[in-house]
Amino acid sequence: MESKKCTKCGKIKTIDMFSKHSGCIYGVSSECKECEAKRKVRNKRTKKGLIKDIYLSQRSNAKSRGMAVPTYTKDELIEWMYSQRVFHELYDNWKASNYDKQLRPSCDRLDNLKSYTLDNLRVVTW
Repeated sequence: MESKKCTKCGKIKTIDMFSKHSGCIYGVSSECKECEAKRKVRNKRTKKGLIKDIYLSQRSNAKSRGMAVPTYTKDELIEWMYSQRVFHELYDNWKASNYDKQLRPSCDRLDNLKSYTLDNLRVVTW
């Protein structure tokens, strides 16, 4: 098989335009790379998707700095962020700006010498 139909856009594309995925039929994803990339961007622009992305960055940054990984789970971070009024305000501003990178909400450690803990976080933008 040299080509396949994308389940999202419905276009027939060559196999190399699909991501490898051993669990799927023919060993490639059901949606093309282009549709997959658009879906990932849409997901990261939701509140929950944004917070999940922040959490993964925190884990990665902590490891690269030789610090302990966050003391909270992804779900605990989501709950904490949702409880922060400033997060919702910053998120709405980011969305209204058509997702300007400089206005993307993020978390900053209050004390850079300490690792990621909920009591050492604040919600900010660049």
